[in-house]
Amino acid sequence: VAPPDYHRMAGATLARALAEFLGRADSGFEQLVLVASPQVLGALREALTPAVKAQVVAELAKTLTDHPLPKIAKEVVAALDAS
Repeated sequence: VAPPDYHRMAGATLARALAEFLGRADSGFEQLVLVASPQVLGALREALTPAVKAQVVAELAKTLTDHPLPKIAKEVVAALDAS
C-alpha cells in the first residue's frame, strides 16, 4: 500500500475551503481569475458552485509561489488575453 500523499490532500482541502468561502461570501466581485497549481486548480473547479463558476473569466494552472509580483501580473494578464 502506498503511503498517503499529504501534499495532495492538503491542496484538495485548501481548494474545498476556498470554494466554500467563495460560495457563501458576499464578496462583491463580478469576475474571478483562478491561479493555482494544476492539482489545486482541478480540485477547486470540482468544488465551486455553478454561481461562482459563472464568474470565472480566466484560469492559470501554474505554481507562482516564489515569483516576483510583476511576473505574476504578466502571467495573469496573458491568461486574460488568452481567454
